[in-house]
Amino acid sequence: MKKSILFILFSVLSHIFAFELFSTSELLAAYLEKNSDIQTQAISYQQAQFSNQKNLINQGFSITLSSGSMIFETSADGNSFSISPAIKTSIPQAANLGINLSGNFTFSESGTSMEDSSVNVSLDIISASALERKISLLESERKVLEAKRDFEAAVIAAEKEFYSTLSSLLSQVSSIISKQQDLYEDKIEFEEVKAKGYSEKSSNYRSAQMKVLSDQHEVEKAERVLKNEYTLFYLQCGKELHFDDLNDYMSLIPSDIPEVQPLEIKSFNPDSYTQVEKALWAQKLAELNRQTNKKFTLTANTGLTCKNRSASNKSTIDLGLSGTIGGLTISPEVYLPIAGGNFYPSASLGISLDPNKFRTDKIDAQIDVLDQRQELIDIESARRKLESTITEEELELQNILWEKTKYDEYYQTNKSLEEDMLSWYKMGVITESKYLSARVSREEYEVLKIINLIDMLLYNDTVSSYFYSDAQ
Repeated sequence: MKKSILFILFSVLSHIFAFELFSTSELLAAYLEKNSDIQTQAISYQQAQFSNQKNLINQGFSITLSSGSMIFETSADGNSFSISPAIKTSIPQAANLGINLSGNFTFSESGTSMEDSSVNVSLDIISASALERKISLLESERKVLEAKRDFEAAVIAAEKEFYSTLSSLLSQVSSIISKQQDLYEDKIEFEEVKAKGYSEKSSNYRSAQMKVLSDQHEVEKAERVLKNEYTLFYLQCGKELHFDDLNDYMSLIPSDIPEVQPLEIKSFNPDSYTQVEKALWAQKLAELNRQTNKKFTLTANTGLTCKNRSASNKSTIDLGLSGTIGGLTISPEVYLPIAGGNFYPSASLGISLDPNKFRTDKIDAQIDVLDQRQELIDIESARRKLESTITEEELELQNILWEKTKYDEYYQTNKSLEEDMLSWYKMGVITESKYLSARVSREEYEVLKIINLIDMLLYNDTVSSYFYSDAQ
């Protein structure tokens, strides 16, 4: 008979707790996997990597092959075919070295002719091209770095959302336990009223009874909300949770929340603080861009041209320079004949002047001074923000550690009281309501201890999010 009773009791309990609870690590992994922000940032990170690869190709060695215009002509004198092929190469990392080959060829029944065919080599002697290339590469790499950081930030944010939601659910469990505490205390008062012999129609009896009924209603209402919230939470994690009844709230309390040591916010490199790092990067990039505004540039080029139209269709060696000072540009070029009886060289000169360029350069210099001041202000402001953040988080940590100490102390006290009350209840010294009141007091602090562990995880996530782990 006793075994049958135990079997029936086991069957009832199995029905009551007929729901599957996953470990916190399983839920977190599933939650992160389904998080759309993480997925979006992962795609953005990959896109930035591909864009950087394209930029590396564009900023490196390049070669372009072109056939030019191909013309077919027919006439009474015969047929002809002309073509203007060209090859252009560029090596930006070698002082913007450029080598260009081009030609104009005509093939006819009378023979082959060639004019204005040339080999040209150009080289920057003084220019901003190398620095501009460096800036382009740095900005492209920075976009990859920022995309990576955005992805990591999305993971931390999602983890914080997960633990915040879990903490909120546990707070609801704690609230139900508190309502149960009220219920048991009012039951004790109701039992005392009945023990004093008040009739069921008396105001004292009905008032005490209504308190118990009201408490029961509050507990049941909170239970329904908790069940719905837990079900939705599991759905956010891609899991299902079904239960028809729930009498043991402690079964919902996770037992695998890790106890972590708090991060020491002052141990982080101040320059890796997100706002400081961004301000320092902005200053560095702005300084590089200012260096590209050179007052003087000089480019040299040389080459060989067959039947140069600029030198009376002679084959020439071409030598040229192009220099810029402010708004003044001077471009001299010399053509030295290398074939034929006439070896007299020819030359060309190009001059352009933009008076406004001199005026705007002066204004740009004044703007640069103001920009530098603003950059220093931004850096200093970010450092002050870091100091404020350190103070805020240290105070938050003190609160978490204080609560941990108090919850541990209160839990041990209530656990000891519960054990004594259970012994007295078994001996018939106290009523069941008094024992249950002691038990839910212990359970409440057990839940608060778990919430405190989650608070420490959230604190560490928050501190981590303030700094870039990859900052130089």
